[in-house]
Amino acid sequence: MIHVRPMPSECSLFPELSDTDYFDTYEAPLRRGDLRPDQLYREIMRAAPRWITLLMAVRDSIVQWFNIKKVGQLGSEMKSDDSPPIPGTRIDIFTVRRITDDEIVVGEDDSHLNFSLSLLKFRENGNQKIAFSTVVKVNNPIGKAYLLTILPFHKIIARTMLASAIREGRI
Repeated sequence: MIHVRPMPSECSLFPELSDTDYFDTYEAPLRRGDLRPDQLYREIMRAAPRWITLLMAVRDSIVQWFNIKKVGQLGSEMKSDDSPPIPGTRIDIFTVRRITDDEIVVGEDDSHLNFSLSLLKFRENGNQKIAFSTVVKVNNPIGKAYLLTILPFHKIIARTMLASAIREGRI
């Protein structure tokens, strides 16, 4: 149901791939094609399992010692406002970088690395799908160590959040 795939060329992060230190894309079927990209983001992120909440709390308690921003809990800062966000504003724990009818890009830049996440609605072989893509640019050795440490968790969390939203019929 969810699988790793090459980043779709329609993804606005695609041109950045040549200057990135890590990227991935997970693809899943999209049953709720009526939702805007920001609504898809909210539906995916709003119900983090308890173990993810605990991991994020552990992460925030450790990174403070390395002058890295705390991010808080996924889904903890969701607004009930249904209007589309504007680039530069926040949605949940991330800043909105871009938004179109088919894609939202959120992310954060920090001293250790720059991170972007894209949720792209697209059609392939007549099926509506969602691509959940991540791009990371490391800024220094702390960022490299951080990325290597967090990467296994990122992969599990991305799949878990997508799977949960699909299983519960939210997307």
